[in-house]
Amino acid sequence: MDTIEVLIENTGERRRIPQGTTLAAIAAQSAPLTDYPVLGALVNNRVMPLQYRVYNPKVLRFFDITHRQGMRMYTTSLTFLLYKAVRDCYPTARLEIVHSMLNGYYCRIWSDVDDTKMYPDGKQNSIEVASAVRDRMIALQHADLPFVSTNMPLDEAVRLIENEHIPTTCELLKDLNQFYVDMQLLDGTPHKLCNTLVPSTGVLSTWDFRLYEDGYLLCFPDAQTPDKLALYRDTPKLFQVFQEHHHWVQLLQVPTITDLNRLVRNKGGNHLIHLSEALHEKKYADIADAIYQRRDRVKMVLLAGPSSSGKTTSCRRLAVQLSVLGYDVQQMSLDDYFVPRVETPLQPNGDHDFEALEALNIP
Repeated sequence: MDTIEVLIENTGERRRIPQGTTLAAIAAQSAPLTDYPVLGALVNNRVMPLQYRVYNPKVLRFFDITHRQGMRMYTTSLTFLLYKAVRDCYPTARLEIVHSMLNGYYCRIWSDVDDTKMYPDGKQNSIEVASAVRDRMIALQHADLPFVSTNMPLDEAVRLIENEHIPTTCELLKDLNQFYVDMQLLDGTPHKLCNTLVPSTGVLSTWDFRLYEDGYLLCFPDAQTPDKLALYRDTPKLFQVFQEHHHWVQLLQVPTITDLNRLVRNKGGNHLIHLSEALHEKKYADIADAIYQRRDRVKMVLLAGPSSSGKTTSCRRLAVQLSVLGYDVQQMSLDDYFVPRVETPLQPNGDHDFEALEALNIP
């Protein structure tokens, strides 16, 4: 049998292995490579699942959940576990991962019967829904079911998703300009996910699923101590901003990439831009009104953010709205206080470091 050489960066070991050996087999035949269960590996710096077979000489670095890519694999797999549990408990329901939260995802479960939220005013009692879904997730976790990724013809993938009644994902697949597509399956339930998955549900040992606001919260483990849940701190203002964003995309009628693709095909791009600008300008007007209402106390407005985040542009647009209310606005931009480029500190890779305090003329 032909063999190839691989370099395992975790230990510095060079090893000859039979062609076609899986990453899982290589990890199993090695000394402990990580502090926690191995989830995947960087193969020539590309993230690969443990099912990946090595046919050519490669550089391998195995990682666990404490690695950035490991946490990404873990959370993506956890959402698939949640999706599977919801499908098993409520076959006609629709799971929506609305947005990220601090160390978790905020979710909603909708009844496809009348499109109401499955929360107190919906068809199901919220506590019963959370309890049923959580219990099913625990059962799937204990079953240690494998996450399977398979490459199949696009039309076959579309049929699979059509049977699952996920119209947005189905349309998204149809928009792909390719003959074959990677699909993921869990205990026969298919889905299309962009990220690599962990080997099996048994790896997903730390998580929680509970009520939150008018939906649910899927909680993640702590990246440094994966056997414990990450410390959750409520951030109502941030949640409010996410809710406002959710309201905006509904007004724009583009809550998903599928909707955006459809709008572009129907020549609705200009209308989307104009409406987005109107919503944005209205926000500046609202901020200006809030400043005016506190005019006896507010003498200075500070805008914070990293480089190229839009501070100067936002300052100018807010100044226009304040001028409408009678203010004589004086604008000061951080851009006016950078030192000459030759004096700007450099990052280790040689790029200019505009985030360093020394990049500014402090005096």
